[in-house]
Amino acid sequence: MVKSMSNKSDISTNNGTAVGVNNGEINIQNGLTLEGLRPYIEEVVCSEIEKYKNKALETARLRDGEFVVSVFDKLNKLETKIEKVQEALSSPSMQFDLLEAERGYIKTGSQSLLNILGELIAERVNCNEATIKQIVLSEAIKTAPILLDKQLDILALRFIISRTSLPGTRTLKQLISFLKEDVLPFCSRVNKIDRVDFEHLDYTRCSIKSVMSTSLYTILWHNYTSAFYVPFSSDLLKMELINGKNLYEWYPEVFINDGINTLTFRKNNYSEFSNQLNERKDIPESVKNKMITFYKTHCIEEKKAFDYLLKNAPELEPINEMWDKGVSSIVLSSIGLAIGAIHIKNNVNSYIDLDIWIH
Repeated sequence: MVKSMSNKSDISTNNGTAVGVNNGEINIQNGLTLEGLRPYIEEVVCSEIEKYKNKALETARLRDGEFVVSVFDKLNKLETKIEKVQEALSSPSMQFDLLEAERGYIKTGSQSLLNILGELIAERVNCNEATIKQIVLSEAIKTAPILLDKQLDILALRFIISRTSLPGTRTLKQLISFLKEDVLPFCSRVNKIDRVDFEHLDYTRCSIKSVMSTSLYTILWHNYTSAFYVPFSSDLLKMELINGKNLYEWYPEVFINDGINTLTFRKNNYSEFSNQLNERKDIPESVKNKMITFYKTHCIEEKKAFDYLLKNAPELEPINEMWDKGVSSIVLSSIGLAIGAIHIKNNVNSYIDLDIWIH
């Protein structure tokens, strides 16, 4: 702060100008060159740095303690044996990763980062062999601290939509519940996402931009086809005979009775259904073709799937909006997969085994 000279600690200079420093204030009388001011500015800056250095040290120690608690909390949840931890910590590479994670959290203090780094370190302790997974976890530990929360959401949304499906999700009501509880939470920052976020994910090697994009309705339709079934009467199956038997008689186990005289298909998606048909060598091709035609006739068209979903649950629109902003055209790297999967686990309590995706 610069004021007029007003105290006895003032210093006279060769050109008759007086300068004084008192309690962080520079007092000036008459004129002075910038070079002449330099020693006094340095004195003020140093005193301020010392003050902030002490405060920063206090904050760093606090965050360091939070980091250690988080790591051991995650290790306990994975039921990691103490011998495993001791063995891992005796490795220089593990120590480097631990210090990298510690520094990353100390710099930012982000709660979401603390949770991710805690999980990554716990996974890393349980993967102390020289494997692809170990390399990926080490790189993820270095990368996570330079990602924003909205970029973590992008990775999580891409992962959960394109790489997973929820077993047992057969009805539209179940699908809507899954999307509300496990997917929608990652779309709360949709209005803050722009092109730069995807460029940054590319820069950090979490994802790459693809020339092809995958529509949301295609993924949901193929993964959860049964949610888009139109129930039909069992009488329809008995209308046409093939080699003396109707469709139901040819293949009764493919159907589920959803009510009085009302049926839907048992399999959750089209690929499962077609695979099941192909495995049956005792069913003529003509019957298989009729069954596939019947299947497609009693299911909402693929392109109309998400519109049908929004009609029944308009609150899911942010998922579609965020997908169209650019999530549809990225491909996750192994680093992006690891960070995205752990971000999902920390926010919606869905456990994803990284060994399935990274091995």
